[in-house]
Amino acid sequence: MTALDDVQKALYEKLTGDVTLMGMISGVFDYVPDGQPFPYVTINDFIETPFNSFGKDGKNVLITVQIWSNNKGFKEAFRILSRLNGLLDDGTITLTNHKLISLQYESAFPGIDEFDGIRQVPVRYRCLVQEV
Repeated sequence: MTALDDVQKALYEKLTGDVTLMGMISGVFDYVPDGQPFPYVTINDFIETPFNSFGKDGKNVLITVQIWSNNKGFKEAFRILSRLNGLLDDGTITLTNHKLISLQYESAFPGIDEFDGIRQVPVRYRCLVQEV
């Protein structure tokens, strides 16, 4: 059984349930509607591999949470990154069909889209889960 849907749903609920984060961004998306105001966050680009141990089926899920900002400079995006890490790094999420083993921040790769100048910060998290 894949953990991707369970992890994505739990991350979405964690992020959209945080009043502070939602005051900083216009939304959290899988698919971004046309004309969505900046800044916002997307949950996308998953990689799932087996993480079986002690006779239990588990998954190692790498998740990219991407920050999108049209501000000049990265200050706004880095403030959002700090909030994301406060919520997710060594944090908890509520899963339906899995037990959370760990959730950790791995990396961030700030960049600027050369075409439109949008600041993008893909942030990678590692989530280890076991089936219940």
